[in-house]
This record gives sequence, structure tokens and C-alpha cells, in this order.
Amino acid sequence: MDDVERDKQMRAAAGIAGRDRDPPSKDRSALEARIREAASGNPGLQEILTRSLLAGDPAAAARAVAAVERYLETGHVPQDAAAAAEFFQRVSLEVFRGVMTPAETAQLRAATLFGLPVPLPVLVAAGAAAGVGNLDAALARLKGLGLLDRYQFAADKPECACNPLARPLVPALSEAEATMLAAASVEPLAAAWTEEDGTLPWTVHGLEAARLALLGDAPASIINAAVIAGGFYLLRVRYDAMGALDLVKSALVALEKQKSSPDSHLLVLGIQCAGQLGDTELLDRLLKQGLTNPPDDLSARASLLSEGAKRRIQAGDPALAETMLREAGAISKLSATCVGAP
Repeated sequence: MDDVERDKQMRAAAGIAGRDRDPPSKDRSALEARIREAASGNPGLQEILTRSLLAGDPAAAARAVAAVERYLETGHVPQDAAAAAEFFQRVSLEVFRGVMTPAETAQLRAATLFGLPVPLPVLVAAGAAAGVGNLDAALARLKGLGLLDRYQFAADKPECACNPLARPLVPALSEAEATMLAAASVEPLAAAWTEEDGTLPWTVHGLEAARLALLGDAPASIINAAVIAGGFYLLRVRYDAMGALDLVKSALVALEKQKSSPDSHLLVLGIQCAGQLGDTELLDRLLKQGLTNPPDDLSARASLLSEGAKRRIQAGDPALAETMLREAGAISKLSATCVGAP
């Protein structure tokens, strides 16, 4: 179940139990959120974890969800929390550990790299890098066992993700393994998620692409595109300027190692984050770099000039600020003309 379906199931169960009109409390809301997260979208597990809460025993529900949280973190199958133990007795995940072949285990471990469902070619690339031989057979069996969940967001683009409850069945990836797998899979992932206008989306997909691009030391073009998408998602959607700026800083380090220049939009992102956080030293450094570099995009150039004008006003130089704003306006007008040209 996705987040909406998890909430619907919980509300429906509350209605059946006659608890849907109970006055909401902070503790109950927090426990419900933990149950939805720990159940990982599995309707049977969520029903079991919710049962004690709806029966008026939040302490038992808390013990059960804590047991599942420990399993997700350590792989230790719950034995002491009755509600949680009921699920694991019904669905013996340990059996799956024993029936997987070495190739299937390697493929499943490779799939744990990703935090979101990814297109099948991405899993194939990761599996090949992990040394899996018969990739089609390994993927088919893992899907058949329910260890890889299938998603159909678009008719022609099936995606898969490691079932959250299956992650503890395989050893965690080492840092070196994760870096190697990210390097092998980030290019097909970026290609699959790139939109028609040539950019990655300002969504969790852009953020995941940014994580993998930085982890796998992707080519400069992918690092720029992914961090721009992931960073603006953090800044504009999550209002997390610090997280976005951390991405920008990591990207600048990675690009410097590759002796590549940062995209102007990446510098604009860093400037806006630094401005929100009051880091004027970094803001000025990025602004100088952006205005000194040869312009690579008209809209980004206009944004850089606009940000520069703000700094000139703060510095008490309104005449230069006006000049920069005029130039920014002229560039924006030219950009609009170019876009509208046949």
C-alpha cells in the first residue's frame, strides 16, 4: 500500500471498531504514524499492529511496533511482542533467506541500494555490477517470491523496489559496494527519469537521483542535473534550505574533483540557500563565480543578475543594482522571445 492506502486502511479499521470518533490525541497520532511506517505498506502487518490500539491497549501496540522496528533495523525476528510475532509466524521470512540462490541474494542486495521504485533496466545494471549472471531469472524469481515489489506508474514503464520487510534478509551493502553499484546504475536511472524538457523532476525522484549521482561520482552533467532537481525540491517543496545547501556543497566538491564547472542553475540554487541561511560569505563567493563564468543559460544568467542586484542593494550600491536589474530584464525578455520563436 502507498501512503494514501495505508491511511485509508487505518481509518476504515477505526470505523469498524467504533473508534473513528474518538478525540484525536498527540500520542495516538504518533503511534499510528509509527504503525504505518513499520508495516511498510503490508496490509496484513498493519492490521495486526493496529488491532491492539483499536482494542484500547496502546501499550501493547507500542511494544508490537517497536518489535517490528527492531526487525527492520537488525533483522531480528520478533518473539516477545505477541501481535508482531503473529505476523512473522504467519509469514516466515526466514524461509525466503534459505531458498534464495547466491545470484538472487546478490540481486536483492543490489536492489537495497535504492530508496524508491526504479525502472527494471536500473535493477539490471545494478545486478550486472554485482556479478549476477542470469539477471532475468533472478529478477523474475524475486518478484515471484514477493521480495521485489512491482509498481506500474506508467503502462510502458514498470518499476520495482525491494520489499521493506525483505531488506533485513540480506547483508547490508558496504560503503564500497554501494558506491560501485551507484556508479553502475545512475546513468540508466537518470535517463529513465529525465523529463521531456531534458531536466529531472523537482520531486523525491530528483532527490534520489542526486543521492546516487553523488554516491557514484556520476558524470558532471548528471551531477549538475540531479542536484539541481533534488536541491530545488528540498528548497521549494520541503523548505529545507540546509539540506539543499548540503547537496550543493557536495556537488561543488565532486565537480571540482572532475575539473568540471558547476551549472549556473546549481549556483543559483546555492545562492538562494545561502541567502536564506544568512551565509553571506558563501553567497558572495557563488555569486562571483556565477557572474564570472561564461553564461550557459539565459534564465540562469538573469537569476544570477537578480541575486547580484539584491546584494548590491544590501551593500548600499543602488546604482549598480539598477544596472544589474536592467540587464536581467533584458535577458529575460530575450529568453522569452527565443522560446516563443518558431
